Amino acid sequence: MAVEEDEDDVAVVDPPPRKLWVARSRRTYSKTDLDIVRLETLDYISNRLISLDSHKLDG
Repeated sequence: MAVEEDEDDVAVVDPPPRKLWVARSRRTYSKTDLDIVRLETLDYISNRLISLDSHKLDG
């Protein structure tokens, strides 16, 4: 199914700039670093769930 378009209706969008900084900012993480982040994330999630559950009980 073709749609007719006027040139005025078509926008030309420049491509996003290349992000060369991404390649330079890569860092390797030790297993200990990743374990700490994982545990902190799980702790945060469990605390949020407990907090949400307590609001349901209060309300």
